[in-house]
Amino acid sequence: MVERDHIVWFWPGDPALAEETPVPDFSAIVIDGHAPITGVMPMAANYEYGTDNLMDLSHIEFVHKGTFAGRGVIFAGTHEVKAQGDQLHSNWWMPAIPAPAHTFGIYDPAMITDHWLDMRWEAPASMYLQVGACPQGGDRAEGVIAHQAHILTPETEGSSHYFWATTRQGPPSPEGDAMLAGLMGAAFGEEDKPIIEAAYANTDGADFWERKPLSLGIDTGGTRARRIIEKRKKEEAAL
Repeated sequence: MVERDHIVWFWPGDPALAEETPVPDFSAIVIDGHAPITGVMPMAANYEYGTDNLMDLSHIEFVHKGTFAGRGVIFAGTHEVKAQGDQLHSNWWMPAIPAPAHTFGIYDPAMITDHWLDMRWEAPASMYLQVGACPQGGDRAEGVIAHQAHILTPETEGSSHYFWATTRQGPPSPEGDAMLAGLMGAAFGEEDKPIIEAAYANTDGADFWERKPLSLGIDTGGTRARRIIEKRKKEEAAL
């Protein structure tokens, strides 16, 4: 077992096979030594259905109308999925749009910004999301950025635990932390959870690929993650 970035990682298998090197880097979620705001949500769904949801952030426009919806700006942007070593990146770039909600109080809502959603996936289901915006044409590193962890842990074949963490836009405060925790909890528990569980229930116990799913292009991140997991399972079974 090892603790890094306020996350505990454990290996339930043969201790001789345990390694710390593969532990993903989530150092961005710890700012000035402050632990992030965290939560956990149980899901009546296989963990890979949660990965599908997170690797296709276009769902924000449909699913999160009560919390994070971006007034259609995601579809005004461009989407890219790329592999980098053992990581997959599913990124959205949305230039020249009004300031997104996470910048309010720092940027004027009417300010024109460049906005991005960068999701990094590492097997089996550890995802780091950077939500950022900067003045149009400005330096991304100097923008307003929220860092998040989204980690899915299987419980059974049909149930999972969804652990999440997010940074703040400013120092910790009881009121601000409670408001942000409530917003995140509502987004995941009231908006994501029913969709993910319904998608899993609709398979009626069949294998995902047996259902011959259709890809819309923006599903590429989740599909590629599934292919990597499938390949690793076969390699493990052959040992």
